Amino acid sequence: MEMISKVTLIITPILVLLSALAGSETLAMVVGILLNLSAVIGNAFMIWMTVSAMACCKTKMKKWQGTLTFSSPDGLTLHADSSTLPEWNLDTERKRRIWKPFWDKIFNEDKTFSGALTDKDEIKANKGKKYLPKEAAGHGHDGTMLTWPLRRFEDQLAKLRNRGFEAFQSGVMPISKVEYNMRMQFQTMFEGPDIFCDDKWLTDSTVSSCKDGNLDSTTNFCRLEIETYPYCLKMFWDGGGKDWGEVPSWGSHADRLKDLWNMQCRPNVVQMKNVRLKLRGAHQSGAPLYYPVERDVQSSRQVKDGRDKDGNQKYKTEHFTIHYNYTNGKVNVAGDYGNSEFEQGFKVSMRYSDGEGVETSGSQRGKQHHNGQWTIGEQKMGVNPGYQYAPGSALAIIFGETQQSQQNANHIRNGVMAWQQKLREYRVNNLKERYWENYSLSWTFWYLVYNNDMINIDQLRTHFATTEQNPALKNLVDKYEKELTAITEMVTYFNRHPCIGYWYVYWSDVFKMNSDLPGIKNNSDMFNPSVSTSICFKPMGRKETEDYLSKCEGEAPLGKNQENHLDLLFAKIDAIKAKHPLNSNFGNPKKKKKKAIKPVRKTTDTEDVTIEMSETKVVDAVPKADPDGSAVWVDFAKSPVAESANPGNVTIVEDFSPGSAVWATK
Repeated sequence: MEMISKVTLIITPILVLLSALAGSETLAMVVGILLNLSAVIGNAFMIWMTVSAMACCKTKMKKWQGTLTFSSPDGLTLHADSSTLPEWNLDTERKRRIWKPFWDKIFNEDKTFSGALTDKDEIKANKGKKYLPKEAAGHGHDGTMLTWPLRRFEDQLAKLRNRGFEAFQSGVMPISKVEYNMRMQFQTMFEGPDIFCDDKWLTDSTVSSCKDGNLDSTTNFCRLEIETYPYCLKMFWDGGGKDWGEVPSWGSHADRLKDLWNMQCRPNVVQMKNVRLKLRGAHQSGAPLYYPVERDVQSSRQVKDGRDKDGNQKYKTEHFTIHYNYTNGKVNVAGDYGNSEFEQGFKVSMRYSDGEGVETSGSQRGKQHHNGQWTIGEQKMGVNPGYQYAPGSALAIIFGETQQSQQNANHIRNGVMAWQQKLREYRVNNLKERYWENYSLSWTFWYLVYNNDMINIDQLRTHFATTEQNPALKNLVDKYEKELTAITEMVTYFNRHPCIGYWYVYWSDVFKMNSDLPGIKNNSDMFNPSVSTSICFKPMGRKETEDYLSKCEGEAPLGKNQENHLDLLFAKIDAIKAKHPLNSNFGNPKKKKKKAIKPVRKTTDTEDVTIEMSETKVVDAVPKADPDGSAVWVDFAKSPVAESANPGNVTIVEDFSPGSAVWATK
């Protein structure tokens, strides 16, 4: 439609121009006709495109052409080539069609997980609001308000899209005790301002960690921010130039965590950090510090200058100089952005309010001035990018390292203790925030449960009993035991052979994407994957399939080209069977007495209906294992969870009591 509009917009002014240049009425009439014709054609095409996009029109087109619509393997677009079937990844489709819809449904509709109300009486009792207040999510033992598990899960998905699978998996993989402690101590000892990073790495030394590829900071000091899952250090450098970079714990730059740690241990860096610490202590003390400075201030005033001829007083401007001496000033340290003490930036100044001045010129020479104010900057204070200073220098005096300024050292010492206390509280607040986030719903939920449809009921019980801490989640498996039993049995059925898996995906997609066709719509239970007696759960040969479809009421369910569609399906089944051979012919199970299971509710992206899961006879298969032993069939039913994955490897501090690791200082 867009292209048609563009062509019409191009043709129309050309025809108008030709009409204006036409020398005869006949030519002008011809151009006018062409102009109207192009407008009619353009509008006709736009109307056709609009109508053809309507659902009813699409259905009629499918019936007329005898085509079926299939979803693409990406799960977002439609399969474009009607002469082939999609190359679905069966492991992905199994999660997408069976496992994940269940979790999506309960997290969105269970009020204990999302705060969403569906019962009319509950909504009425909640003053007509469909969502419970935030406070209803519960509180931690220290009074911290918890987050709804659904909100936490949405945060996880957003982080996953940004970081990727490798990063999420890295968060549960084994690490050495040294690295585990290092990750913990980055949070308890270094997070916040005054971290040194010169962007010179032993790991991949030619690649900058800065997002723009170049570090512009003159001091190389930055603010450290930590994401605990997946573990990543984020640095925001001083200077207001918006330099920032990351050190991830996964991928080729993982060893940079050690590089950054070692940077803090360099003797010259320790010395520079001590200078910054003393300056912050001077600021925190709030006490005037001895550091005498002087200056001349040029000023002016109006003074009498006799009278004019009419006797009126005249004035003239007099310029004069005041020489001020200042003794004690208050140090101030500001960040680059806002008033937060924990932002990046280190702008140092010293404010005086005790200036004693005397006029050295002008008509009032010798006049004294009191309480003069002046603010000096870093250069006057002797603060340089390298934070170096010599004995007797400006910084030495400010730090109380001279005979006359010894009292300064006491003030700074008290200020340093106050600053370190503030810094500890800042870090503990960050640690608590991370702890309660993980408490509401663990970071490992997506990797170990939501993305792991190979997990069994016992493993689910263990996860929710030990890894999840939120009381609202502890009884999830018991609460939804019937549903989870049905889902896990469906997954087990799906995994008995790739042919069975593909058979299920094919027919479930036929129902999902083509239930508008009369032959499928009128025989819904025969195709609906939520019904255990549907064709999705009855793998069979070509003849049996044709017999099954012939029992449908009305016209052929797959349309007028049903034979062609079955040709494509069984050609694909044959290809899969060739890759994964069977001991006997696929699709001709012997009838056996069905083993009934109590009706349960199974959640899919289709209508929620009661199912009675029954035993399905499947032919014996010849196992052919993956090298790592995580799948019976090559490239199929492979566990997405690494064997060594352990939620205990997540580096989240849990002990905040005085004397614990969080109170360590550096």
